[in-house]
Amino acid sequence: MSFRRLALAAVLVAATPAAFAATTTDNMLVSINVTNNCTVAAGALAFGNADLSANADATATINVACSNVGAYSVAFGNGNNVTGTQRRMQRAASGEFLNYNLFSDAGRTTALTGFSGTSVGGNTATPFTVYGRVPTGQGSKTTGTYNDSVVVTLTF
Repeated sequence: MSFRRLALAAVLVAATPAAFAATTTDNMLVSINVTNNCTVAAGALAFGNADLSANADATATINVACSNVGAYSVAFGNGNNVTGTQRRMQRAASGEFLNYNLFSDAGRTTALTGFSGTSVGGNTATPFTVYGRVPTGQGSKTTGTYNDSVVVTLTF
């Protein structure tokens, strides 16, 4: 290799770092939108056997479980046999009805329309008690089973 070529190569190598001496930066946005996946499980409100000479009381448990922490609300429908705002159970295909009410407190003084809360995440169930009552004083009823179905709607 000639001296001239060697000198030229040395000059080019020495000049190269100076050509890249300037820098610039920017920020890369990193994001995720964490969502929630929740379920509601409504236990049965079973009053059992009752002769209706006194109020018939029962409870049911509603469980809400969510994958992450977040707010939710639960609403209760009026049932299939409602008249006005009065929930009613019907004796199978008979046209006979039996009034009942849902409450949010054990004293059965606050009518239940719904509830809200904040999930703890981890799909851990949060229980909520529904208090039911079939009030006495509805007159004589035909013996047999009376039923209704209340839609429980979870919004999260």
